[in-house]
Amino acid sequence: MKEGYITKGGKNVGEDLKLINEYTRRPLQSDEVYIFNLVLCDNDLDRDFECFSLNALKKLESLFLGKTGIFDHEPKGTNQMARIFHTEVVRDESKKVHNGKDYYMLKAKAYMIKNEKNKDLILEIDGGIKKEVSIGCNVESCLCSICGLNMRNQKCNHVKGKMYMKDGQKVLCCGVLDDPVDAYEWSFVAVPAQKKAGVVKEAKWNSHFVWDGDLNEFKKRFKSFSENGAYLSKQCLNSIYLALKDLDLLQETVDVFKSELAKSVEQLYILLQPDLSLVTIKSIVAKMTVEELQECKKAHEKSFLNERYVQTLPYDEGNLATNNENFVI
Repeated sequence: MKEGYITKGGKNVGEDLKLINEYTRRPLQSDEVYIFNLVLCDNDLDRDFECFSLNALKKLESLFLGKTGIFDHEPKGTNQMARIFHTEVVRDESKKVHNGKDYYMLKAKAYMIKNEKNKDLILEIDGGIKKEVSIGCNVESCLCSICGLNMRNQKCNHVKGKMYMKDGQKVLCCGVLDDPVDAYEWSFVAVPAQKKAGVVKEAKWNSHFVWDGDLNEFKKRFKSFSENGAYLSKQCLNSIYLALKDLDLLQETVDVFKSELAKSVEQLYILLQPDLSLVTIKSIVAKMTVEELQECKKAHEKSFLNERYVQTLPYDEGNLATNNENFVI
């Protein structure tokens, strides 16, 4: 869906209070809380040509219970304004979705405390100013509606938003979001100010991923994360931490190797180009990458061992051929 939204609330305050007080440290009274209804998401197409499956909505129904409401998906304690205490998946018989199937939505009830801090927000909700909301959740699958492949991690040649032939008729390609594993929060958002405001659908970095020293695998997973976005689990963050520690150790090794390589190249410059000052040589070498240093060292060694240089050195050719390590610094 394009965005969630706040709806008019019901009147069953007594039953709502029972549910609300399951989340409070002391029983609250009706005059202490403000209750409002909202639609979190549905199974129709959103702006990214993606939609939740009915199965996903049913899983999100339980995942969003007790989740906090904040502003603009900024996870700060000061942004916490409300909390969901009831959810349900509801069918709207008067509507159909993009593929002609029945329309389902995930509805919720939320509460906030009536105090001076929330007074203006409550007034804005009642006045229809604060109306749009979007959700932050974690789904493992985005299935192609044409071929059924998981577009998150499998090669799919279809493009969301384009038409393709399927079962003898043209159909729109979309991503069907399935297998939600977590729900983080829901937010009040200003849709006109956010081009992609609406449901925040995050790809999951595999929660079973453990850093095992495979840098290529780490890069592949991090690339997926950076392209799709993700709320990372504690285990994933720990894996990243371990990977970065290993990369720090690797960098230290590279730095030592580069330093020794640079010294070798400097000495070769001194031998081969004695007219250059040491300051100039160091300036030239300092700007080289490891690859450039290796290339330069190889080229200089070849020149150094060339016959025209050998003739000037205090070693005979036979000795040089068997003991050239004396000249390789």
